[in-house]
Amino acid sequence: DVQGMFLRRYKDGQRVITEFDEAPTLRESACIGCTVCGRVCMFDAIQAPPGAIAIVDATKCFQCGLCVSACPTNALQFRPREGLTV
Repeated sequence: DVQGMFLRRYKDGQRVITEFDEAPTLRESACIGCTVCGRVCMFDAIQAPPGAIAIVDATKCFQCGLCVSACPTNALQFRPREGLTV
């Protein structure tokens, strides 16, 4: 089942990260407060209290993509960093 979920989402492959020029941004209207993104983020870039909208700190993000791939509602998407450097 897990392999099928991966293939449906990334059938065209995953991109290779060579620069940290993007960070996850949150569509608040799609966030259901499930805390999944906060639990999978190993860099503490996302604070996700139960039942509340997640908060993303782009300066701590290293673009691993776990939060974006784990979000059940696709509320997180990578967007260009706005003047931030890591």
